[in-house]
Amino acid sequence: MALIVALFLGLTISAEEIFRDRKILKRERFLNLSRSSYLVSKIVILVYHIGHSVISFCSCGKPYDGYNHMGLFYWLPYFPQPHLQICLGLNISASFNSAVTIYILIPLIMIP
Repeated sequence: MALIVALFLGLTISAEEIFRDRKILKRERFLNLSRSSYLVSKIVILVYHIGHSVISFCSCGKPYDGYNHMGLFYWLPYFPQPHLQICLGLNISASFNSAVTIYILIPLIMIP
């Protein structure tokens, strides 16, 4: 269950980022700036935010889940999955033109 919450955090944090910055992207395209540098900066900032979110979520829930003896092996699955969800959320954000569509699509992606 905690892994699903971590995946949901990754999607919801990144789902509206590119959609919200359309004006900035238009200005950068006009100035012939690199689109890859924009995406890398978004990914770096979102990885930082999701790292803090996952650490705080796992540290708050760890005393209650009964896996106190697992150490580093306990934390391992919680980091790569939300980072992949950040990339998926950025792709969704770039693909659709409405915030409502983006947030309706998130549960449909999480179900499978």
